[in-house]
Amino acid sequence: MADAIPWKKEYSVNIQELDEQHKLLIQMINDLHGVIVKKHDPGTVCEVLARLIHYTRTHFEEEEALMRNSDFPGYEAHKARHDQFIGEVEALKRRAKMSHGSEQLVGMEMLFKLKDWLVDHIVVMDMDYSRHVQNRSVVRS
Repeated sequence: MADAIPWKKEYSVNIQELDEQHKLLIQMINDLHGVIVKKHDPGTVCEVLARLIHYTRTHFEEEEALMRNSDFPGYEAHKARHDQFIGEVEALKRRAKMSHGSEQLVGMEMLFKLKDWLVDHIVVMDMDYSRHVQNRSVVRS
């Protein structure tokens, strides 16, 4: 089965640790795709989604620390997008739990939302802070 999102070099923010985290997020979305396509029960979908949400929060915390440490001027807007995304995914998770027979439809909607959001977020918003951090030569702690 093909991945829902293959990694592309244009997704690189040129910060190795964050690129590795983005690759893992993409793999988790690909795992979710596999669970949905194979029509696993809603509990399995919710488990995979819960792991994705947990890791996404961890990743966002690292990005936000990097932005704060570099005095990134777009920090507040970027953090607001992170918070909005977590809220949207939590809502999708609740819908998946209550889908009663339409798990695949809810799952595919969720998958498209995750895919579109992550790719757009990386290539637009994350590239913005990446350029800032690299121009400032911020050393991560």
